Formats: sequence, structure tokens, C-alpha cells
Amino acid sequence: MLSFFKCLNFKNEINHQKRFIARKVRKVGKTKLFRVNMPPQYTDKENKMIWNNIFEYRTQVKSIRNYFEMIENDKKLRGGKDDMERQIRETEITRLICENDKENERISKLREQKMLEEWMEKQEQEIQTFLEEKDKTLIRLENADRKIEELQAKSVNFVTNMEDLDKLIEKSLSNIVDHNFALTPDGEKIMGDIPSKLNY
Repeated sequence: MLSFFKCLNFKNEINHQKRFIARKVRKVGKTKLFRVNMPPQYTDKENKMIWNNIFEYRTQVKSIRNYFEMIENDKKLRGGKDDMERQIRETEITRLICENDKENERISKLREQKMLEEWMEKQEQEIQTFLEEKDKTLIRLENADRKIEELQAKSVNFVTNMEDLDKLIEKSLSNIVDHNFALTPDGEKIMGDIPSKLNY
């Protein structure tokens, strides 16, 4: 494991050197002018482990690349089938939309018909109520006219001047009516005494 990290450090150093070369050349201090950074020295066992790790990495990358290429090839082969399935789904969706529109139109017509029937029924009820109120009003007017006629017929005997009042008073005094009587449980009427003379 230690050799693996050393390998990584070695690769980082190589990358660092490449990046350093690509950059602008800078002035080097006098103490570092003739200093050369030597790569670390590894044993044969460590070198073998490093190369094994590199080969394993390349193999895995190649396997992943081949896997993605296989997926792309499968997509290309199944492209026609996907198009057919998509067309079938679109056709089915279009059919369902048409059926839904027809059902909505049918329900809308039924709703409109029901609303029309309810409106007509309401109008008939209002007309019936109006006619009933009109009949009641006519009956009340007839009753009022009949009462007026009765009052007009009774008004013939009303006293309109003082002479008629005096005559009626004299007539009442001359025709005395006895209201002093009693009724037995059997319905027999017992009359009282009629005064011979009234003092007013």
C-alpha cells in the first residue's frame, strides 16, 4: 500500500515537472541552480506493484468504455422499436383525448338540458305563484266591493240631519222594548215588568 502512494507521488512529481516546464521560466536561486530533483528509487517489488496498479486502472477504464459503447449500440439497435412504441403511445393518447372530449361534450349537453329544464320549471312555478296571488287579490277586491255595497245599503237609514234625529228619538220613546227578562234551564223566557213611564 505504501508503494502505491509512492507511485502516486511519483506521478504527481512528473505532472508537476510537466506543468513547471509549460510555465514561464523563472529565475532560479543560486543555491538551487545546479540542484537536480531525482525521482525516488523503488525496489523491483514496488515497481511491479506500481505497474500492476497501472494495468488494473487501464483495464477498468477500458471495461467501462466498452460497457458504455455496448449501451450505445443497444440504443441504436432498439431505436426503431422505441419509435414504434412511442407512436403507439401517442396514438393511444390521442384516442383517449378524443374520447375524453366526446364525454365532456355529452356531459355538457346533459348539464345544459338539465339547467334549461330547471329554469323552465322555475318559470312555471313563478307564473303559478303570480296567478294565485292575482286570484287572491281579485277575491279580496270582490270582498271589499261587497262590504262597500253593504255599507252603502245600510247608510240609507243613517241620520243625516237634526229633524230626522228628533223623529227617531220620538219613535223610540213611543215603542218601548223590554229587555228585562230571564231564561230558565229549559229555555223558557220570563218577562219582567214594563215601566209605564220613563223619566229622562
